[in-house]
Amino acid sequence: MRLLQFLEPAGTRIETLTLTSWGGHIPFMFCLMNYFRPRTFLELGTHYGASFFAVCQAIREFGLNCSPTAVDLWAGDEHAGKYGENVYASFRRIHQDKYHGIGCVLRKDFNEAAADFDNQSLDLIHIDGLHTYEAVKNDYETWLPKVSPNGIMLFHDTHVRERGFGVWKLWDEIKDDYVSFNFSHTHGLGVLALGSADSNPVIPILQTVNDSDIARNSFDHFFRLAGERAVSEAISQIKLQAIRERLPAPLLRLFRRSKAIRRKIFPASTRAH
Repeated sequence: MRLLQFLEPAGTRIETLTLTSWGGHIPFMFCLMNYFRPRTFLELGTHYGASFFAVCQAIREFGLNCSPTAVDLWAGDEHAGKYGENVYASFRRIHQDKYHGIGCVLRKDFNEAAADFDNQSLDLIHIDGLHTYEAVKNDYETWLPKVSPNGIMLFHDTHVRERGFGVWKLWDEIKDDYVSFNFSHTHGLGVLALGSADSNPVIPILQTVNDSDIARNSFDHFFRLAGERAVSEAISQIKLQAIRERLPAPLLRLFRRSKAIRRKIFPASTRAH
């Protein structure tokens, strides 16, 4: 029953999808935010903001009392590539337009930003910065003391073993220190849960799915499919919106009118499924 409750928000529509390699994990993030209900969230490495905006959407949609923070220099690195000020400008514009008043943004180096947070003050941390072994190990060791006793840490790109990526190596070193799960899709996402099953509600979920290979593979496959569906629907909505914005005003009015007429003639309850 707990697992079914955890999975319930997996079909939530993605409200804001930006350019990202993380999109397939958004349904899991919705489920995690709704079930875990963190008071604080911090993201190291935000780029265009897809994962951070998913957290902002979850906070609003599920009525969470959570303060999210995005930390990035928005300058790029050897893995994300170097990019211009337009990336940060795009992120800030979306944040202000769609999620004004939800969370804050720190344009700082990760090590420098750590001084802004007390130890054991963060319930959920997502690490997605520079992906060399040395860099991600430093992020882990710097920010682990900041995690609350029953907190959770997420690590993206745990299944990438090329171009100098080393998250997989750190993951192999730490995964057995806590209750954990590692998604294989969308470049991998490691989930590390601190505390005990009595105090961290996500730990019983992970223990259940880790109980057998069948359960583990089914959990991974479920969120792979949920991610593919959610991203596909979000892309379709983006394309449809682009088409609507290019339509001449009279044609757009006709399009909207025809939809309204169709709803009157064919109520939702009478349409074929």
